[in-house]
Amino acid sequence: MRKVTLFITMVIVAMAGSGCQKPEEENPVIARVNGAEIRRNQLQMIAQRRAMFLQQQGQPVPPALGQQALQLLIQNELLFQEGSRLEIPELGPVVEQKYREFVARFPSEEAFRASLKQAKTTPDDVRNNIRRDVIINNLVENKIGGEIAVSDSELESYYKKNKKSLEKPETVRARHILIGLPPSPTEEEEKAALEKIADIKKKLKKKEPFEELARVYSDHPTSSNGGDLGTFPRGATDPEFDEAVFAAKVGRLTGPVKTKLGYHLILVESKERSRIPKFKEIKEELSARLKRDKINEATAAFLGDVAARSQIDIVPQQPSW
Repeated sequence: MRKVTLFITMVIVAMAGSGCQKPEEENPVIARVNGAEIRRNQLQMIAQRRAMFLQQQGQPVPPALGQQALQLLIQNELLFQEGSRLEIPELGPVVEQKYREFVARFPSEEAFRASLKQAKTTPDDVRNNIRRDVIINNLVENKIGGEIAVSDSELESYYKKNKKSLEKPETVRARHILIGLPPSPTEEEEKAALEKIADIKKKLKKKEPFEELARVYSDHPTSSNGGDLGTFPRGATDPEFDEAVFAAKVGRLTGPVKTKLGYHLILVESKERSRIPKFKEIKEELSARLKRDKINEATAAFLGDVAARSQIDIVPQQPSW
């Protein structure tokens, strides 16, 4: 089962519109959960957000997406109502701290305000939805999942059965310097780029630091951190770059390598072969994964019990999302 709670990253997009008042005919009630209303704009936002995510992942949008979104909203409301019965010490300060963390994700206060305007919501709506999220997660993590544990024998059994799927892919950590080219470079532009590459290579031979030269000469956004590309597996970069970087030796300069962006000089700092991690290396990760699976199963069962004793009314012939 997928995790049923609505987390803070979804809150502003999926739930924010609930604070906006529209005429009843434009935003009718589509369901009631123990008297609490769910309206059409909430359903639209959830469904549109999910559709956008699926499309970005190259996956088809299921015909039943509207029904799935409504079910998610109903589950969210049931969990909120049950969670509201529990006492949460310092709820106000917790919500305010999470609100500040949420705002800090935006590059500026202006960007945050612009996002609110686009979503047709307000700071108070965001705070209210964060409060819902805190209440729901407290219920799921402490009441439903509070007594759930994973034994060592379960972990060992899972590890043995799923070794192949736990294999870590081959990776490299590398830096690069890009001398950029336009989409259809002229001979003069090609020549000028290669001359820059040659000049940089001379500086490298004189032991000038690669990262400093990347900051000065690279036309790639990674120039600000010395050309650092971090650690990545095969297939994460352009084919020409991918082939060169995985063939390169650690500590040896490679290039120039031409891609659609231009010419690259590459310095591989480390490599990791594909391998299956030892049990002790991955034990903590597996424990968190299996515990989450158990909590999700327990939450599904909990929701089934709560729904059975709740009054859930879905408006017939509800508008399409």
